[in-house]
Amino acid sequence: MDDEKPPARLQIVWVYPKGKGAGLEPTPPEQWASTKELKEQLASKNPEARANAIEQLVERLVDGAQNDVLEALGDLDSSVRTRALYAAQEIGLDLPPSRLSEVAISDQSSFARFLALDAVGGNREYQWVVERALNDPDKYVQAKAKEILERQKWADEARHPPPPPQTQQELQQQQSGAANQPVGIGV
Repeated sequence: MDDEKPPARLQIVWVYPKGKGAGLEPTPPEQWASTKELKEQLASKNPEARANAIEQLVERLVDGAQNDVLEALGDLDSSVRTRALYAAQEIGLDLPPSRLSEVAISDQSSFARFLALDAVGGNREYQWVVERALNDPDKYVQAKAKEILERQKWADEARHPPPPPQTQQELQQQQSGAANQPVGIGV
């Protein structure tokens, strides 16, 4: 017998009127499971179960799932880490930029690095992470870093536009004004 799987047990019974069951579709356990049950699934040996559980917890708890997401970022399975990051970004969950920068720099999964870089990219304090990502081994992470830096450059220029070029007339006035100014010689 396989030690990985517990023995089968009856978990749910569907009751519906005779002849009316054809249009019913089963609901995945993640959707009807309690929050406690989902948190228990985070410790499952099955990475798919852990990934499903973190996605559902983020959707249900939003900010209340922050610690669970941070733990999931340390999961050995890359799909759990990336799905946790993706779910957090989709719902707008704020994660500490310091932790995101660690993932952006050192995660083995290029997709996790990409997602973390995207999340931390708007924080100027962590621009060094974006610049470092320009040398990432993955071309998509490099492209995301370039995109973020271009967006920051554009934002800087929008905040501090260069002065408009002077007209020829303004240049002539400046030159003629400078020519008419007395030049003093100091002793």
